[in-house]
Amino acid sequence: MKVTIGRCIAVLCLGFLCFSMTGCGGGASATTTPPPNNPPSSGVFQFSSSSLDFGSVSVGSSKALTISMSNTGGSSLTVNQLSMNAPVFSVSGVTLPLTLNAGQSVNGTITFTPSAAGPASGTLTAMINSSAAGTVGLTGSGSTTTPPPPPGSHTVDLSWSASSTVGVVSYNIYRSGASAGPYSKIGNATATTFTDSTVQAGQTYFYTLTAVNASNVESATSTPVSATVPTP
Repeated sequence: MKVTIGRCIAVLCLGFLCFSMTGCGGGASATTTPPPNNPPSSGVFQFSSSSLDFGSVSVGSSKALTISMSNTGGSSLTVNQLSMNAPVFSVSGVTLPLTLNAGQSVNGTITFTPSAAGPASGTLTAMINSSAAGTVGLTGSGSTTTPPPPPGSHTVDLSWSASSTVGVVSYNIYRSGASAGPYSKIGNATATTFTDSTVQAGQTYFYTLTAVNASNVESATSTPVSATVPTP
């Protein structure tokens, strides 16, 4: 998929689709210290980060970062609860109870949606049998800025290679504010191009699509690609 904005170009291929587009993204990572005195044969839970800083985010907007949860011990463990103590932060992409086998890791998404200007903080806690197994400190700041330009001031132009599968009649285009989703359908195209005219300046969007046959059956989704809309 090709995007006409930005300076970074990524090429991604999955099954019938090949994409190239501009955009860039990032995240934060660190390591936490496992709980002490765990015997090697037990499960040991770890977050990939001991803290995440979302920086400054406009009030009314959201920013998402990825967090990894791992079992570095020698037997399985089950996370019964992911507790968040601040409503401006939320966690998604993880189904509870979460069982991690020895050596297994899964990713989740933490989203910061400030409701007022000023600093915000919170803590994400993983609970195993009513005991805290790991924590992540969360910080960010809400900011009030000039309202973003109305939809239509910027556009993202998408293009992709046609599917070689027989019977494909169109493509469904999906968009999200986070790589892990959730994704919402924003359009359908019979050609191999699509223009998204509902984007906002300064925001990063993730796109994926499916091929659709005459019976309206969709293929698996393509690998997401991102685009960052420039600030005026």
